[in-house]
Amino acid sequence: MAKTRKVQSPELLLDVQPLIEAVTAVVPLTVSKERAIRSAFERILFAQLLKPATVAARASRGESPSKEAGEDMVLTTQQAADLVGVSRPYLNARIDAGEIPLHQRVGNQRRVLRSELMAWHRQARRQQRKAIGELGLLIAEELKTYDE
Repeated sequence: MAKTRKVQSPELLLDVQPLIEAVTAVVPLTVSKERAIRSAFERILFAQLLKPATVAARASRGESPSKEAGEDMVLTTQQAADLVGVSRPYLNARIDAGEIPLHQRVGNQRRVLRSELMAWHRQARRQQRKAIGELGLLIAEELKTYDE
């Protein structure tokens, strides 16, 4: 049985092991496929649960819901990195390079808007798909000239 890994943020704790067990009960998985599915479950659940948990936390402190509680929720760099599945240092480098707009600084900590983060993530994914397609074409051309 795989080791249970819990994804944490200040607002929530996720344990995807029951989901993995439900999948493996129906479909046998290799270790690499189980890791990929676990990562996808964590990313999806974290994205889905982050907003409600933040809204609930604000409500418990007596704060009214604001624009931040929706699509433009303010995220720490760790929350943002977990949401899109990258490391915090990588995300900080993207902020410093100007690829992701910095929303505010709290002391020496950076904060980003969820909407800006997701826009960057969609653009980065498009660029990755394009690069992979171009690489595939180059490899196909190289293989074609090798066979001749």
